[in-house]
Amino acid sequence: NGHIEANLGTVILASGSEFTLNFSGNDLISFTVDREALKPARDQNGNPLSDGVQNTGIIIANGGKILMTARTAGQVLDNAINMSGIAEAKSVGVKNGEIILSGENQGIVKVSGKIIASGKNAGETGGKVKVLGNKVALTSNATIDVSGDSGGGIVFIGGNAHGAGPEQNASNTYIAPGVSIAANAVTNGDGGNIVVWSDIGTQFYGNIEARGGKYGGDGGWVEVSGKQNLYFEGTVNTLAPHGKIGTLLLDPKNIIVATGGAATLSNVDQFSDTPGATLTIAPATINAALANVVLQANNDITFSNPISLSAGISFTAQAG
Repeated sequence: NGHIEANLGTVILASGSEFTLNFSGNDLISFTVDREALKPARDQNGNPLSDGVQNTGIIIANGGKILMTARTAGQVLDNAINMSGIAEAKSVGVKNGEIILSGENQGIVKVSGKIIASGKNAGETGGKVKVLGNKVALTSNATIDVSGDSGGGIVFIGGNAHGAGPEQNASNTYIAPGVSIAANAVTNGDGGNIVVWSDIGTQFYGNIEARGGKYGGDGGWVEVSGKQNLYFEGTVNTLAPHGKIGTLLLDPKNIIVATGGAATLSNVDQFSDTPGATLTIAPATINAALANVVLQANNDITFSNPISLSAGISFTAQAG
C-alpha cells in the first residue's frame, strides 16, 4: 500500500510458499516460485488473508522491471493479482521499462489502476507490458500506456499474437468501458503492437490507440481476438498523419456482420464465454474503426448488411 522505487532496478511482488533468488554480483538475474501456495495465508491472529498480490500503492522502476506474480495450487483465486494502484517503469534513454503481471495456473488478474511503461522523452520508445493469467480483467478506468516519442511499445493482454507466443494464454479476457490502452508514437515513429487474446471468450468495450507519430511513421498493429468467442464494442485508432494507417485484426471462430449486432453482455459476468462461438458485429462498429480492418474467422464469415468505410480505410475478410 506504500511506495517502492528502484529506478534502473527490479521490483518483485510475489505470492507463494517458497522462493529462489539467483544473484550475479548485485544484480538479480532470476526469480522462481519453488512450491505452489497450498493454504490461505493468515495474519498473526490466525485470520485468513487474501491470497495473491495486491497493489494499491505506487511502484516505480524507471528503466527497469516490475514483476507481480502469484502461483496458485489449482484452485481459482478471486484476486490472484489485484492491481488498483500505480506501476511505472518508464524508459530511461535506450533502456525500456517492462511490467509483467502473471497470475499463472488458474489465477485471476484484475487491473483497475495505472500501468505505465512509456518513453516520452526525446528519442525514447515505449516499453513492454504483459497482463497474463487464467482469467484477465481490466476494469473501471484502468490505463496502460507504452507510448514513446520515437515509437510505441508492446502490450499483451491475455496472451501473445494469435495466442501463439510463449506467454500464458487466458481462458477469458474482459476489457471494460472506460479502459484505455495506448502504444502511440508521439513525434516521429511507428505505433506499437497491442494484443488482447483469450482461448475461450474475449469481451472488449475499451479504447485502444496505436497511432503513428505527429511528424512521421506508420500506425501500429492491434489484435482483439477470442479463439472461440469475441464481443467487440470498443474503439481502435491506428491512424498516422504522415504514414500508413495501421491494422485492427478481429479473429474469432465465426463472424456475422449484421445490423444490431454488438456485445449484449453486462458487467455482471466479466468472464462469460456464452453464447456460441460467434462474433455478431454491427456495420457501424466496423465503420467507426480508425484502422485497416481485418476480419479473420477460423470458420465462417456472414454479411447480413453492407458496411461503409471512411476514406482511406481498407477492409479484408478471410474465412477459414
